[in-house]
Amino acid sequence: MSEHNIVVSPPVSCGGRDFYPVIRVFHLTSQSGGWISGTPIALIIEEGGIWSFVTLEEGIQEEIITRISALQDMSELKKQVREDPDTGVRT
Repeated sequence: MSEHNIVVSPPVSCGGRDFYPVIRVFHLTSQSGGWISGTPIALIIEEGGIWSFVTLEEGIQEEIITRISALQDMSELKKQVREDPDTGVRT
């Protein structure tokens, strides 16, 4: 059985920017074993609330724009959820 998924990796921060690698993961399994590979297909960049991307593969712009929308929503959610440093309580 073979499958592929597109995964947005956790960000790497450098110079005030967050870089999110976008990886196409392919895996193949059989009764005797399995195989997995990852290929970078894009890089999503966030700097000061502005999002952009660089594609490494043709024809994936729409997929990347969808991923950026999800990351923006997640970023907004993180801003809303704050943890009190004294109590550890999330508000």
